Amino acid sequence: MRKLLFLSTFITGCLLNSNAQYKHSMSLDFVSWSGTIGIEYENFLYSRNLHNVSARGAFGYGIGSNDFGLGLEMTYGFGNIHRVEFGLGGYHLIANYSQNFIDVEENVRLVNLFFRTGYAYFAKENPMYYRVGFMPTFSVAYGRGVSNSWYINGFYLGVGYRF
Repeated sequence: MRKLLFLSTFITGCLLNSNAQYKHSMSLDFVSWSGTIGIEYENFLYSRNLHNVSARGAFGYGIGSNDFGLGLEMTYGFGNIHRVEFGLGGYHLIANYSQNFIDVEENVRLVNLFFRTGYAYFAKENPMYYRVGFMPTFSVAYGRGVSNSWYINGFYLGVGYRF
C-alpha cells in the first residue's frame, strides 16, 4: 500500500505543470544529527511571483546506522533568488534500524514525521541551488517494544541541480 501511495504521488507530481523555467530537480542532502545522506527528486508544482510549492521524493541512507528509508515532503517557499522554505513530510525506515539514541529492539520500524524550515539560494541564470536549514522530527515506532519519541534531527545542507 505504501509503495502504491508513493508511486501515485510521484506520478501525479510529474504530470502537474508550473510556469517556472525549471520544473524538476535532483539534490544531495546531508542531515547532521542522524548522519543521513539523501538523494531527492523534486517537482516544482506551483511557481508564481514570490510563492513556490514543490513535492519531493527521497531515498536516504544513514551512515552510522546502516538504515535505508524512503520519504515524501511538500515544501512552500517564499522568494525568488533568496527563498525562505517550510516543509512537512515523513519518511519510513525500511531496513536495519539500529540507532543508539532510541532504545528499541532490532525488529522495530519507524515512521518519522518532520517539519523542515530553512533558506535556499536559487541563482537566476544558473540551474544549481543550495539549501541550509533546521529539521525537528517526531518518530512513531511500531513492532514489539515500541515507544514514540521526539528528537532533533539537526541541521541539513543540500546541493541541487534544476532541469
